[in-house]
Amino acid sequence: YSQVKYIVMCSMAQPLLYTLSETTVVGLNVQRKSLHALGIALFALFCNAVLSFILVPDLGAAGAATANAVAYVIFLVARTEVSIRLWRVIPRKKLYGGVVFVISSSIATAFWAQNLFIDYRIFWILIFSILIGLFKVELFIFYNFLLAKSGVIKKIDLDLSNEKL
Repeated sequence: YSQVKYIVMCSMAQPLLYTLSETTVVGLNVQRKSLHALGIALFALFCNAVLSFILVPDLGAAGAATANAVAYVIFLVARTEVSIRLWRVIPRKKLYGGVVFVISSSIATAFWAQNLFIDYRIFWILIFSILIGLFKVELFIFYNFLLAKSGVIKKIDLDLSNEKL
């Protein structure tokens, strides 16, 4: 059981990526394309089953966690892209980049954390620091939103029209 700590981050991908995909799937819901949503879910299930069949016999729980994480990345990307095609374009380069970076890091932790030249907790502090840098604008906007909601500041002027897709 001492090795379980290394696959926790990979195992957390499913609920986190599902929640994230709920925020990017607005177009499917607005356009009421439930068959598209079902098809995407079945495709992600198929990917998970194939990856599990390949990875679990040799890699065990780490293989299962990896298969699940990769399938949910596919689920997120497919839902987001179909939603964009049906409704509105949203910026997604940073979204996909951040997700792939974190999932790759969690898979690396699952397989190689025991052999890292640094403690895996320090590794994740570095990952978190990189993500803060990557999403600093969004964090600043969120911080100002919280200040405005709490009444500390009166108005927020957010102009994101020049953000690149």
